Amino acid sequence: MHFLNKQKVWVFDGAMGTMLQNLACGNFNCPDELNLSQPDVVLKVHQEYIKAGSDIIQTNTFGANYLRLKRFNLENKTYEINARAVEIARNAAGGKIVAGSIGPLGELMEPYGEITKEEAFQSFVEQAKGLSEVDFINIETVQSLDEAEIIFKAVRSVNKLPISVTVTFQKTTRGYFTIMGESIIDFINRATSWDIHAVGTNCGEGFKQSLEIVCEMRELTKLPLIAKPNAGIPELKDGNIIYPETPDLIEPLIEKFFNNCVKIMGGCCGTNPEHIRIIKKIANKINYDG
Repeated sequence: MHFLNKQKVWVFDGAMGTMLQNLACGNFNCPDELNLSQPDVVLKVHQEYIKAGSDIIQTNTFGANYLRLKRFNLENKTYEINARAVEIARNAAGGKIVAGSIGPLGELMEPYGEITKEEAFQSFVEQAKGLSEVDFINIETVQSLDEAEIIFKAVRSVNKLPISVTVTFQKTTRGYFTIMGESIIDFINRATSWDIHAVGTNCGEGFKQSLEIVCEMRELTKLPLIAKPNAGIPELKDGNIIYPETPDLIEPLIEKFFNNCVKIMGGCCGTNPEHIRIIKKIANKINYDG
């Protein structure tokens, strides 16, 4: 991720899934399949984030690993779905940076579930092959460090692309932990033994808690930090799912992220191009003042 040396801070994109729900034709069960059936809609999402100021956009491949696609009888299209996603993102990005999104399996591995570690590894190998033409791989929304390591090893077995890892933590009375009971310190200690280029947090309960997490990370590592928070915890209002953290509400927090060593800032579930415009406004100020 040599591009990180070229300016002080960088702007990632926002949510993919919630944008697709608003733009796609008809109901769909598998967002990743839209790369094949509705590529113009995926392209539109990328273009909206580029217009809003994203320096980095991410492929529509969060759930495009072999085992996850198998639930939709799409496992034989794993490579095609991922490779097409890269093409769409490249088309939108122009000269901007494209990250390959890899999310978790969505179910537990042994000994807690039935999926073996070897099956998980091979599932991510198939995905990584299709993402070989991105600028870096972003392993995101991880809630198991064992799974994160398997994804890392699967990617590294296929190519030498730069890799970032962002973990989702929940707040408890004892601090922040993954659902598997792993702390921020556990993550940083383990991640520093891998050949990765940036660490951070995404998803979660909102911008304020994400800021608390990166402040802890700042004290533990010299690696560049990434933050992609949710726009708060979703609420059901009048039959619609609403994310409470609007662009206006997050604006006072953005500079604090950058001041606490966050190098790449974007948004996760519920965020949209308006959130990215706010982040871009603050990022421009920091970059130009420097």
